[in-house]
Amino acid sequence: MSDRWVWLLLTMMGCLACASPRVITTAKSDVKKGAVYHFLVGDLYALQDHPTEALREVDKAILDEPSSYLQYKRASLLGALGRLEEADQAARAALAENPRDFAILLLLGKVDQSLGRRAEAIPFYERALVIQPDSEEANLLLMESYLADKKYQAALQLVHRWGELSPEDPTPYFYEASIYDDLLQDRPKAVAAYEKILSIDPINQKALSALAEIYLALKQDQKASGLFLELERQAPGDVAVQLRLALLYYESKQYDQAIEKFKQILQSYPTFDRVHYYLGITCEQLKRDEEAMGQFAKILPRSQFFRDALLHQAYVRHRQRRTAEALEILKNGIRQKRDEEAFYEYAADLLRQQGQWPDAAALLQQGLSHTEDKESLYYALGALYDKMGRFDEAIEQMQKVLRLNPKNANAMNFIGYSYTDRGVKLSEALNLLETAHRLKPNDGFIVDSLGWAYFKMGKIDQARTFLLKAYQLVPKEATITEHLGDFYLALKDPNKALNYFREAIEILQDKKDEPNVQQDVERLKKKTAAVHPHAA
Repeated sequence: MSDRWVWLLLTMMGCLACASPRVITTAKSDVKKGAVYHFLVGDLYALQDHPTEALREVDKAILDEPSSYLQYKRASLLGALGRLEEADQAARAALAENPRDFAILLLLGKVDQSLGRRAEAIPFYERALVIQPDSEEANLLLMESYLADKKYQAALQLVHRWGELSPEDPTPYFYEASIYDDLLQDRPKAVAAYEKILSIDPINQKALSALAEIYLALKQDQKASGLFLELERQAPGDVAVQLRLALLYYESKQYDQAIEKFKQILQSYPTFDRVHYYLGITCEQLKRDEEAMGQFAKILPRSQFFRDALLHQAYVRHRQRRTAEALEILKNGIRQKRDEEAFYEYAADLLRQQGQWPDAAALLQQGLSHTEDKESLYYALGALYDKMGRFDEAIEQMQKVLRLNPKNANAMNFIGYSYTDRGVKLSEALNLLETAHRLKPNDGFIVDSLGWAYFKMGKIDQARTFLLKAYQLVPKEATITEHLGDFYLALKDPNKALNYFREAIEILQDKKDEPNVQQDVERLKKKTAAVHPHAA
């Protein structure tokens, strides 16, 4: 910019200091229309958010008095109008006249980045930082570009230089901590960065909170609770901090402290449904059932916690062997939320456990007529039909599950195991079970079914591998254990078979309160007697 331009600009700015913005819309003006006039009128248009008119005036100013500054203004206005290629050309023209102008370099970087030319933007940001190395905006723009290119070490070097230039500014250390924690998964270094922030600003709540969350992730609950207590001391009315501290007490099994903190929150926020729910499950952990029920009952149907609160109420009553009350709770839930499939499933399961299988089936069918997400209800109905000996109807329901969700590995396992156990459609069963295993390779029940299918098809080596793996994955499951007994019995190893049969009986006897368990025990005793006359 020439000295004459600077002088004219300063003179005109002084003249316009008392002028009205109405100069923009005045039809006539006595002011001579030179470059400075057009520049200032353009600025007023820009202030009133009229970029097109502002650009027109700046173009007139450039015709009267070309300069790098006016080209920069023109580029800025073109960018605001979304005319990025033209903005890039104008900014490059400005830079050609003034190659060390910080604002022009920064603008060129932004334009190129907006055009998707990050590789071209980065050198402009780097040159801008040579001129103003402590610029927060330039540092952030360059760091964003480095991170987008996954140049994490370059980003860290940039942050460290920024921190050295601004040792009392915590901002660069926040970015350092974020890179270590979120991108590099190096939590000890993230901790060190947050500690730098706290050395600058010991009561920085953002750093205290972030550091507390890291300590939680590192299972250092005592350090985390100390920081949350400090946060609570600084901001005693911050409910988010109080809630996090209460949950920390709960997670670390300090239930009495958790209850005290939840109740403290409810004194200020008596309708806080989330806290009523957490307080309820904490009391439930301590078998303080009536207190738990009271908290759950305060959660209204419109709450996101209503479903789980009602299920907990039903569970408490069922655990107390007050199954009729549990069923009434669930039926009341259905009356209030007819589309909640979990209520139908749990109620049907309680009816099944009481031997009321037709009523359970009718309830699930009722749920299917009211819910949109039918997958879990079809599955529950199929499993129930299987228990009722209605095999074909059970398979039909599972096939409906697979039509809704072709990747439902549990439905595949159900059909595959059912066919295998009955010795029918073994090839189809094997295909289903192999697919289910690919989807859920560490599901012990699917692994067992696949091993059982191999056994039924005479593939002994594969059967041994999968049956033993299932036993390792689910070591206290009677059916899986019994399958190993059958396997070794077929291999004419009666001692191993007998051991597994006896173990299966012990597992079942620990579940003697469940329906039909005694029948399975008697069946296994007959097996052991067949292996060894005195084994039963």
